Amino acid sequence: MAITNLDSYISTADDFLAHWLDANAALGVAKAITIAVGDSGYDRGAFQSLRSGLLNLQFDLQSKDNDVEIARSDIELKKAILLGWINEFNGLLDAYYTTTHFFAARPRVPTLSDGRDTFCRPMMDMATLWTKLNAAPARPGLALPIKMVDNTTQVQFVAAITALDLAYQTAQQAEQALTLSRGNRDLQNALVYDIMKNYRQAVPSLCRAFPAIVDSLPRLTPEPGSTPDALTITGLFQAPDIAHIEHSPVTQGGIKRVELRGNLGETYNPDLATRLAQHGPNDPAVFNTSHGLTGPGTKLVVKVFVINETDNEAGSNSVVIIRPA
Repeated sequence: MAITNLDSYISTADDFLAHWLDANAALGVAKAITIAVGDSGYDRGAFQSLRSGLLNLQFDLQSKDNDVEIARSDIELKKAILLGWINEFNGLLDAYYTTTHFFAARPRVPTLSDGRDTFCRPMMDMATLWTKLNAAPARPGLALPIKMVDNTTQVQFVAAITALDLAYQTAQQAEQALTLSRGNRDLQNALVYDIMKNYRQAVPSLCRAFPAIVDSLPRLTPEPGSTPDALTITGLFQAPDIAHIEHSPVTQGGIKRVELRGNLGETYNPDLATRLAQHGPNDPAVFNTSHGLTGPGTKLVVKVFVINETDNEAGSNSVVIIRPA
């Protein structure tokens, strides 16, 4: 298998490890292959450790990506609650304060898509005005201190704004951790790639007495060839935590496998997407996965890829699966 995406480094490294084992067996222990990259040498055992480390880095990257999505989901939930309160508060102003000077300070209602400052500023305006209304003479028919229908007080409202600000800080920290994790993965990918590249260059000379070893060298990149036809997919959420994906039939020849890949969030990102499942071209055109759908509001975006005999591939449309809040 050649490298076709970031997730395929592991499977490609496995092909090289299998070939390296055969090459060492043919050459004998005294001539076991060591590959130089820069000033360092890597035998098969060292390459095996790098491959295992890369898998751990990929797991870490998925975990950090999950942390980001959880943090973003927490922000959305907190913003939705605050929006409900500010709309209710403005309703009280409409009902009881239209003829007072307080009405001119009626806070603007933000939207869920507004950024941190744009969203929080009117919430703080509301908190300040709420304090002034509580300190002013009561309006006919409205008891003081003002409470929301769910009995939320002004103090609790301010605490909710503070909690939202902390949620934004948590999300920022999670995003930074994700960036660092991605950088570590990319550095390991680069080293693994260089070792495999240098291995391909060294084997024809080192194993010239064993033509079968030379001829069976794994590829790093797909062979020249045409790109297969892309599939189309649909998807839906199935309780309790399943993304059910269906794809169009594989009708062309030369397809060796079909892969489901995805990442958390609403936008497909090749840097984060991982292979979630695979099957043969003649298997049922269905995938089911619970990847990432760990709690209410979590989102998974997926694509289905077809890979042909020359390791060329084509990706489908993307579909976002959302676990209901």
